[in-house]
This record gives sequence, C-alpha cells and structure tokens, in this order.
Amino acid sequence: MRASEQELKKAIKEYEKEFVWPVECIDRYLHQFNREGMYGTISTGKSDSEGRWQAFIDYSGIFHTKLNNAQWRNEHGIEEVMLAQLKKPRLR
Repeated sequence: MRASEQELKKAIKEYEKEFVWPVECIDRYLHQFNREGMYGTISTGKSDSEGRWQAFIDYSGIFHTKLNNAQWRNEHGIEEVMLAQLKKPRLR
C-alpha cells in the first residue's frame, strides 16, 4: 500500500524534527568550538547517560517552533539580538 501525500508530508516532518533539526543545532554547536564534523563528541542515542542527543532534540524543537517564529518572539518580547545570543552555546 502506498502512502498518501498527507502521510508522506507527516513522515517527512517527523524525520526533520527528530534528525535534521537536531543535527543543524549540533553543527552550530560544533562550529562555535571549532570542532566541525566531530559528531563523535555528541552522544549517539537517546539512551546515552549524558543525554546530549536528547538535549539537542529538545532545543531544536523549541528553536524551530518558537524561537524561529517572529510572531512568537514579538509576543514574548524576544528581540533579534537575544535570538543570536540563544544560538550560541555557553561554556560550563
């Protein structure tokens, strides 16, 4: 049985949410520390005790659904400058 166009679009969105968005955030994170392509330094699964992959999934979901939405930012008083700061990872 073939998937309908709607089912296909839903599957693509889920894939982006689970994999593409987090990897975009990981790329920004690694770039900030001049560690481009060093994906091995990020945990590889949700079951990792350090939870880094899950943290990137969570952050990317918030980033793409809220922080990347100009209307949401305006409603919550988040300025463009603040968004740039939120994109930068913080050192512990």
